[in-house]
Formats: sequence, C-alpha cells, structure tokens
Amino acid sequence: NSAYERLRQFALGFVADNGFHLNGDFKKYGFSQWHYRPFTLESLYGYADAIHERLMQDHMGFIDLLPAVSQLLGKVSFKKMRSVGGVMVSCNGENGRVLDATFNSKKPIKIKVKNNFNSENLTVVSNGEEKQIQVEKGDLFELDLLGLVKVKAN
Repeated sequence: NSAYERLRQFALGFVADNGFHLNGDFKKYGFSQWHYRPFTLESLYGYADAIHERLMQDHMGFIDLLPAVSQLLGKVSFKKMRSVGGVMVSCNGENGRVLDATFNSKKPIKIKVKNNFNSENLTVVSNGEEKQIQVEKGDLFELDLLGLVKVKAN
C-alpha cells in the first residue's frame, strides 16, 4: 500500500500533462517544499520500472505475479509483458491475488512460477488439454512451455 501511495504521489505531483517528470511539486500538493519545473526524463523510466516490478518479478529464478499489488486496487490486469527467456505473460487479478495467467513462448522453455493464485488447486491448459495440479500457496511450480499455456485457480 505504501508503494502504491508513493507512485500515486509521484504521478500526481511531479509529472506534467505532457509526461515529463518535473523535479519540484509544481502543482503544490504539499509533497515537496520545492515548486520549480526543470524536468528530467530518467525518473519516468524508474516510475515505469516500479510499476512493472509491482505487477511481475522474474529476477529470482521464477516468475512472481502481482508480488506488490495493493489489495486496495481491486481488479488489475496486464497483457503481454515480457519475462525471462522471452516468455510473454498476461495476468488477471483481484485484491492482490492472481485469478488466471497465460504464458506464451515461441521456443521450448521450462519456467518456474510462484503460486499467488489464492488456491492450492490449479488448472493448467496446454494444447487443449486440461491438467489439475496441486501446489501449496506461495510455493513454486514448473511449466514446460511451447506456445500458449493458461493457468487458473479452481
């Protein structure tokens, strides 16, 4: 929730209508004592990366979906975010929990995914075949990818 509030303040108080990051709180919301308008472009890259990291992380050897999404946001989704090995990931969630996710790879690859689905019973759909798997909440499970694979909570 704190990360969400800081990103909200940044976008509200320090980003101009044209998308430039302005170094001071030029709209005078009280987020900073400085109110000048010189801009820097690099901060917006950090902002975009922070949002990406809230939606999906993959730097620890596994894909962690919605690892830092506030329960206050309600419904959240993203489409075709690139992950480790060029895997394209899409995800739907609600209240900080994953409802379903799709993983698409153009080449054979094995990935690990953290179970943030709020269920220990998952359905994996690959090549038209449904398979039920059981995995503890927070534990990792492996997927062999080639093409589209969908995972959803039961």
